[in-house]
Order: sequence, then C-alpha cells, then structure tokens
Amino acid sequence: MTKAEARARADMIDVTSYEVFLDLTADPVRSRTEIRFGCRTQGAATFAELEARALGADLNGRHLEPAEDGRLRLPGLADRNVLTVDAEVASARGGLGLTWFTDPVDGARYASLMCYPTHAPSVFCCFDQLDLVAELTVSMMLPAGWECVTNGPAEQRPAPGQAGLWRFATVRGARPFDLTFGAGPYVREWHGDAGTVALSIWRRRSLAGAAGVAQLARFGETARQALAYYERALGVPSGYSKYDIAFVPERRRRSRA
Repeated sequence: MTKAEARARADMIDVTSYEVFLDLTADPVRSRTEIRFGCRTQGAATFAELEARALGADLNGRHLEPAEDGRLRLPGLADRNVLTVDAEVASARGGLGLTWFTDPVDGARYASLMCYPTHAPSVFCCFDQLDLVAELTVSMMLPAGWECVTNGPAEQRPAPGQAGLWRFATVRGARPFDLTFGAGPYVREWHGDAGTVALSIWRRRSLAGAAGVAQLARFGETARQALAYYERALGVPSGYSKYDIAFVPERRRRSRA
C-alpha cells in the first residue's frame, strides 16, 4: 500500500469493529471475520487486505470476487457496511503468523500467533493500517486440555479438560497487527498483580522441574516494576486488565498478550 492509498482509505472509511473466529481444531485452521465499518461517500469503492485463502466473502449480503494480490475489492459501499469473510489459514515458520510446535518431550502441540508487523492478513481479513483502529473481539475453537492467552481476558470457556469454544473480552482501539495469542496445554507457573493488572507467566507442560523454571517469578517482578514505572511516568493507569508472559516455542521473541 502506498501512503496516498492509506490516506484515501482513512478519509473514506471508519472501522467500528472486528469479530474474529478461529477454529484451531480444523486442519487447515479456519477463520471467519465480520467487519463493521462506515463509509463517508455512498457508492464508493475501497479494498481490504486478505492473504489467507478465501472460502467465501460477502459485503452487505452481496458476494465478492476472490482477493487478488492480497486485496479484496469492496465496491458499492453503503453508509454502514458489514463484510464477512471465511478463509483457510496457512501455517508459517519463524515466529510470525500462525505457527505450530510439537514438543519432542511429550508430543504436546502448541499454536501461537504474532500478527506484527504485517501478518494479520495472513490470518483474517482486515484494513491493515495504523490509523484505522477498532474494537476487536476474538473467539476460538480449541482442543481439549488447552489454555489460551490473547489480548483480552477469557469471558467464556468450556468445562476443564473439554474441547470447545473460547470467547475473549473485547479490546478497544486495536490495530489488526495487535492480535496475538499462545495456545496449547500450557501451565501457569506464576501469577500476581500490579494494582488492577493481573500478571501471569505460562510455560510448556514438559518443563515441570526444569532448571530455571523456579526463577520465572523474576519475570513477573520485572513486569510489575515496568507497569508501575510507566503508570507513574505517563500519569495514567494501564489500559489493560491483564499481562501474560508466555514462553512460546518457535518464537524469536517473548509473546505478550
């Protein structure tokens, strides 16, 4: 995208919300995205980004042609619009996009997602630019025995040990590349709080008793101090109700959700 295209799209539309559903029990993984957005010029056209393989897309009930070159064309916009896209999500490597890891110790599988900086369209349809922020609500279908940490706290989950639907709290003011998660048979090694922010550290199941695991509380204390510092320096409380540190396999950096 050029700077001129980004400016023109930001002048034309405002994005209200994303509803992103991911089915991690399907092979390949499926995503379903519902985007609600307004348009200041009725009848105008724009585009959304999509690099995942589209299975179907419609705008205000009208079928759309498949995406080309990572762009899904959106003609004939109304004042208020609903875009719905179903897609297959390809696995990636190197820690960006959707990645999978099988623990060689116990065979447990783990999934993780890092959309930053340009990988959100590989997972879900979106308007992928910094100044188009919106509410983001995520739900996932996960296997039995899994835990999941993502941007918002879990509001709905299946009974312990059961497969089923997880739904997470809406995050306001989100950009598409903010979406991240770590999912699998994780164990919460440590938890505490920094004022109103709940802190947790998660590890793989097979690391029980491993050297250094007992020292993970140090990471929690460092996070606690950092949150307190920024709240003092900026003069505002944290905008998040939780802070998770997950040690994610196949990830070049720590995942924060």
